Amino acid sequence: MTCARKWLSQCLRSHDKCQTPYSTENTRFSPTRLLEIGQPDPPKVRLRLYPNQECNGIQYATLSHCWGASKVLRLTSASFQDLEKGIEISKLAQTFQDAIFTARSLGIHFLWIDSLCIFQDSQKDWQQEAALMSHVYKNSTLNIAASVAADSNAGCFSEKDPSSIGPCMVQTAWIDSYNDTYHLYHEDFWDNTLKNMPLTKRARAVQELLLAPRVLHLCGKQLFWECYNLRACGTYPGGTPPTSLLHWVSGDARWQAFSEAGTRHVAVESSPKHSKTTLLELWHGIVEMYTKCNLTYTTDKLVALSGIAKLMEQALDDEYCAGLWRSRLATELF
Repeated sequence: MTCARKWLSQCLRSHDKCQTPYSTENTRFSPTRLLEIGQPDPPKVRLRLYPNQECNGIQYATLSHCWGASKVLRLTSASFQDLEKGIEISKLAQTFQDAIFTARSLGIHFLWIDSLCIFQDSQKDWQQEAALMSHVYKNSTLNIAASVAADSNAGCFSEKDPSSIGPCMVQTAWIDSYNDTYHLYHEDFWDNTLKNMPLTKRARAVQELLLAPRVLHLCGKQLFWECYNLRACGTYPGGTPPTSLLHWVSGDARWQAFSEAGTRHVAVESSPKHSKTTLLELWHGIVEMYTKCNLTYTTDKLVALSGIAKLMEQALDDEYCAGLWRSRLATELF
């Protein structure tokens, strides 16, 4: 967590692209409900309603996770009062405990978890909160991604051998050539690690991971950090090697599409055609990734990408038509 604290601190302090633009602290978005960590006692969390009414400019983390089939405590009309009074952290699913530990270690006192902040037995509440989902992730301080956990009880941390995550350094000993110390790495190191994680195979997580300004992936053996300015991990705490292959969507393209500063940048840029091409490439990359993932309910196909679609609609200045774009409709129907 020492490394993660440095990444977060550096990002909040010096990464211009990662700053969420607010007109005033009073207009800062806050989810309808949040879990307050360490209240009313240090070993507990409690559910808070509209915490922003009492505390302007609140910082909160979100959790992206695989639900799985495990039966765990969720917010329902029956559990609401217990959660509002405060519940022992130890009574929550292991993945949730690990997320709370992570947020607390990073000095973040509020956490949003979908299954504990949206009533699971109210269709009306689910519909209302689903409409705000993109705002919840986009305005978070950090999204904690339980990437390695296949379900809520799996947990995110494992015993690790420090030597297993260190960079591979080789000292040559040739007799007929110049000798030096070389760093060997896999160009696809980033994607190869994350694409095999349970979370990245979940369609609903695609939007969550892309919209958050910062993501901390809990990958079991090490942590991976991703924001608009930096991609790093335990092996490469200062940043992944500069010649490693790019992620399937670049930080620059995401910033251009999803941040308000980036949207303004597109509007005034001297070469809008180039910007639109970049944004369309981003959209195609997102759709390619999204369609490889699994959905529990096929009826969620458009809903689970609707937040990104709204932002892309603004950035492209086009009309979204169920996965296609009005100005390119004839071509995209092929």
